[in-house]
Parts: sequence; C-alpha cells; structure tokens
Amino acid sequence: MRPDPYIEIQEDRDKARRLAERAGSLDLAGLVDLYFSLTPEVPPRFADRYLRGMLQLGPARAADRLEALEAEVPKLAGPLRVVDVGCGAGAWMPALAARASSLVGVDVGLRWLVVGRKALERAEVEAELICANAEALPLAPCSADLLVAANVLEHTSDARVALDEAFRVLDRDGVAYLTTPNRYSLLPEPHVGIPGLGLLPRRTADRLVRTLRGVPYSGITLRGAAGWRDLATSAGFRRAVVRGGRLGRRELSTLPRSARVAARLLGQGRRLPGADLALTTLGPTLEVLAFKGPNRERIPVGREVIG
Repeated sequence: MRPDPYIEIQEDRDKARRLAERAGSLDLAGLVDLYFSLTPEVPPRFADRYLRGMLQLGPARAADRLEALEAEVPKLAGPLRVVDVGCGAGAWMPALAARASSLVGVDVGLRWLVVGRKALERAEVEAELICANAEALPLAPCSADLLVAANVLEHTSDARVALDEAFRVLDRDGVAYLTTPNRYSLLPEPHVGIPGLGLLPRRTADRLVRTLRGVPYSGITLRGAAGWRDLATSAGFRRAVVRGGRLGRRELSTLPRSARVAARLLGQGRRLPGADLALTTLGPTLEVLAFKGPNRERIPVGREVIG
C-alpha cells in the first residue's frame, strides 16, 4: 500500500486512534473540530470549508450528478454494486446508497474513515469502509457495477495504475465516473488558489506556489480532457466521455449568492455554439465517464471520445 502523500502512516494511525476514542461522545461537527485541533497547521477557515463541503456541498453535488447520470445511462439507476474510491468522510455516500445493493468506501486516510463512519451513522447509511489506496484496491475482479472517484485521482501517485485498478474491479459492463479539476482552467487552481496555474510548466508552477503560498506544489497532478481520455482508453476502457463539469440545482443552492449569479450566467452561456467544447477545454472541472463494455447510449452534453 502506498502511503497518503500528505501524512506519514504512523501519524495517520495516531490521529485515527484519537478520533476513534472520542467518536462515541462527540457529534460529527465536534469530531471534525477535534481533527483540526490535532492538525493546527491547517487554517481554521479550511475546517469550516471542510465541514460545509461534507454536510452540504458534497451531498448536493453527488445527488445532482448521479441524477443526471441516471437520465443519460438508465442502468445506473440501480440497484448497483458501488465502490467510492477516495470516499473521505463519505460526502457522496448517502446519494450512492440510494442506488446501491452494496456500497464500499475506500480511502488512504484512516483518520478520514473514522470521521466518515460518524457521518454515515448520522445519515443512517450502511457501507463497508476500507483503508487502501486507489492504486491497489483490495477488491475482487468484476465485483462492482459503478466506481466513483470524485476529485481523487489527481492526488494519486499514478493515475494510470488507479484506472487499471478501476477497470479490474468493474464488471464487464461497469462504469467509472470521475470528477477532477481541469488543468487548463483559467480560474484559480482549487488547491492553492492561483489563477491559470495549470497552464504553466510544472517547475515554474512549483516555484510560483512556493513564492506565493510558502508550500511546495506536490502530490497533485492535474490533466486536461485529452489527458484523461488517453489514460482511460490506455487502461482498457472501451469508451470514454470527457466533458466540462455541470452545476445542478441542489449544488447551486449551497453556493454563496455571488457564486450562484456567476454559475447561472455560466449555465446560460452553455447554450451558445461551441460552449460545451470551450468548457471542456478551459472550464474549472471535468467529468469522465469510462465504460468497460461497448456501451453506445447517447451522452447528450460534452465531448465524446470512443476508443
């Protein structure tokens, strides 16, 4: 097992143990507060952002995206054997559980799985949680119908190996659904907040992040649409659909007012000729639908590549 790129294994285990010792006496917000008290190098605003993402933005985004996928690929309505890779504290799991005959969450961070177990209890969702990384899934071949990796593979040490594992674990007609920041977006890079960072050569980007943020730009590898298409097809997927990410009504309702206005304008702009291609090329996020089998259902929005 490859370690979490952001923390040593023993430190992860120690934090997980301390969280587990208090999990029975704290509610979810209290457990998250405890984690960040054990991690003082993280600014308090990130703790607030994380809790909001776990309780509001993440579940809303998951519900919107999965509902849209069901409309495009009816077989994804379930019941499905679902694997959530990089599940973290389980923000996607309530929406996935509604479609699942079985649900497995995998994350390299044992500390986050402790928080995730508390979140699942709060949501009254049952799932098996496994501490492992995306490049070595401890799951049998052909044991899943749907594999989800939401903003995860850009953090792996080898995204191609992770996609090989996704292909292995999926059944013969299985689907992998990935979301990830777009390397070529002109907007601020979501991890360090510097606009257009992905357009720069890697060494230049690292020097800029060190200068402006005082930290190395490590553990993150962003790609554009073509990069994800090539990785998916080289891993063996028969068909890959790559497109700019979309905002749904639930996710939109969780955003600050100024962001909602901008998102609505962006949504209206999608109706213009060439807008989908522009968003796939330069938009802030990407969605990748990778089909293991020869699925030929029409995916109405975005750029499609058939391997």
